[in-house]
Amino acid sequence: ARQSALLVDVEAIFAAERHPAAIGFDWIEDYVHPTQNGHARIAWEMLRGFDEADWFAGEALADREVFAAVVAARRETPSERNATWFYNQAVILRDQGRFVEAIAKYRDALAIAPDYGAALLNLGKLLGETGRAAEAVPLLKRLVRNDPDQVGGYLNLGNAYQAMGDFEGAA
Repeated sequence: ARQSALLVDVEAIFAAERHPAAIGFDWIEDYVHPTQNGHARIAWEMLRGFDEADWFAGEALADREVFAAVVAARRETPSERNATWFYNQAVILRDQGRFVEAIAKYRDALAIAPDYGAALLNLGKLLGETGRAAEAVPLLKRLVRNDPDQVGGYLNLGNAYQAMGDFEGAA
């Protein structure tokens, strides 16, 4: 207060939306970083704080409808993404149990970097675990061809073959 700093108590804001012990993946995606909805909520609370502190000389900025339109437009506007960004999103989605979305993000990463070893491994493993072993096999073959020392690739390739009933291939 002495420095006229604007403080936004994010924990209290999120806790008010849910029971404090149940702040989950709707607000925080990986136990640290806010989700898109979490970021939007923080931005809204900051904008409200600017208005309450009268930082813009009486000009009210916190119009909920305008803010919602800006957030919606931002979500529709593609921005530069790289393979690592998609891979990280896939890992988070997988951890949340959102397998269909995770698979799509791994595929997005591979569309940019077709030989991205970690994406090949994780996508192959996830496909195998979700009953799509036949889709996993070519990815895992590519992984072990590109990186013959990738033990996880062989393990998951064997598991995929086993899931398809090809025990000779699995061996």
